Amino acid sequence: MLINELPSLHQPSNQRSIYLLMLRNSMPPELTPFNLPDATTVVAQRDSSALATQSLYLLNNTFIIEQSRRFAKRLLQTPAEVEKRIAAAYRHALGRDATAAELQRGLDFLRETDAMLVSTQTDHPRRELDTWAAFCQALLASNELRYVD
Repeated sequence: MLINELPSLHQPSNQRSIYLLMLRNSMPPELTPFNLPDATTVVAQRDSSALATQSLYLLNNTFIIEQSRRFAKRLLQTPAEVEKRIAAAYRHALGRDATAAELQRGLDFLRETDAMLVSTQTDHPRRELDTWAAFCQALLASNELRYVD
């Protein structure tokens, strides 16, 4: 049996890391949308690319959706005003305070998302969780979280 016919050797992990096992003939399937170089050749510098598929992968990825729900549950466990929860979300996700404009955009996002869900979800606690999960997912899929300057 050839090594490149083996199943994926990568195990799921809840850790965010820049250090991943990179086997030449078994690249992590999670990284395929990110334009990986050919691992069987020597390349001095990797091409830089930002494709729409990268953002879509993060928005539709079950791991990100699951983590967004866990993040939202954690935020909702704290009895606080909406603005304080938004600020806490920015601190947890991005490691910084939200600007006044970001706080306002967060409030607008939560209000609009709740208004969209109200017609399909009558259960208020579930709708609130889904609304906050969508907000958390937007933070986790943001460029600021993905790219290090």
